[in-house]
Amino acid sequence: MPTLHSLHVEKLASSANEAAGAAGSRLAVCEDVGAACVANGCSLDVYDLALAPDLLKDTARSMRFGARVGAEALLTALARTASDGCVLVYGTADGRCTFVRLRRAATSLLAHATYSALMPSGAAGGGVRALAPHPTRGALVAVACGGAALLLSGADALATTECECEGVTSSVCTLAWCGADRLAAGDASGALTIWSVD
Repeated sequence: MPTLHSLHVEKLASSANEAAGAAGSRLAVCEDVGAACVANGCSLDVYDLALAPDLLKDTARSMRFGARVGAEALLTALARTASDGCVLVYGTADGRCTFVRLRRAATSLLAHATYSALMPSGAAGGGVRALAPHPTRGALVAVACGGAALLLSGADALATTECECEGVTSSVCTLAWCGADRLAAGDASGALTIWSVD
């Protein structure tokens, strides 16, 4: 049986995040560029793991801040795309999804938003509850927003496709891909819906 060993504990979220009623920080690790990314209130904070202290030897030192991408609303969901380890997508309480590209410069990390879209159900007052990037199609992301399940394609910020998945009777809470051609959604009533995606 595998066991877990704590190497380092550090509070990365601000008290503003907790005061805003967030469920807690959202975290994604981008190993390709050596970054830990935290949804912290209305910003995406990027910590540089390449500059991190040797956590086994020096537990008193903290992680190094690398970059920040600001948002207009509270970040509610964060995920790394499966096909490109340098691209993240985050969702906000006002129903917006934003793609962010990370890259490493000579001595620092750079983060910039490449594409942002307001989900149709987000405009009606529902925030993003969950994100599920497609396992092989890097620009395709399933989004739970405003009670609906949507597909968003932000390929190189050139095209956007938003299509609402039919058959959900309650508010979608969670999403997961079942291989490359099926999307599963769990809703607030406890029901599971599975769609075929072409």
